[in-house]
Amino acid sequence: MCTEVVVVSPTCGYRRLVDVFDDLAVGAVPVVDERDHVLGVVTESDVLHAKVVGLTGTETAAALMRAPAVSVSESAPIREAARLMDSRHVRWLPVLDASDMLVGTVSRRDLLRRWLRGDATIARDVADELRQHALWLDPTTIRIRVVDGVVTLSGTAGRRVAARLAVRLAWAVDGVRDVVDQITVTG
Repeated sequence: MCTEVVVVSPTCGYRRLVDVFDDLAVGAVPVVDERDHVLGVVTESDVLHAKVVGLTGTETAAALMRAPAVSVSESAPIREAARLMDSRHVRWLPVLDASDMLVGTVSRRDLLRRWLRGDATIARDVADELRQHALWLDPTTIRIRVVDGVVTLSGTAGRRVAARLAVRLAWAVDGVRDVVDQITVTG
């Protein structure tokens, strides 16, 4: 996620938007109010479209923006951001905190970087998740193997709910492409 975000106000004029896109080499900017709440997004395409359809060039960001903005919570898993980008055909998303205030943006490139994590790093993170969050599970009884982002969980769990929890926790780790559940339930 990028936390240094170029933003514009709703009153930002057409010419200033063109300058922002050109000078700062960005393709889109969030339109925010005085409290950093995202009102919408203006893209280079929106500005170009305004010119093509013959608008006067006096439009403001508020008139050109797409609203409401497609955004993602900072606590959302990487998968959710990727699904949103894919389903809504956007290249980046504003990232909002629990108060719906802008805290950054995430791009397709950011997501790809997170998915290109090594197997050893993924295995370590899965083990950390199991140690930190598995209430009904002894993480020392679970073996973790990762090959090309595919996590295989094997070993034993005393309850089925514990085994399902282990699988869910593994899925939450960035870079996991699939989870194979080979955990034997003993109870």
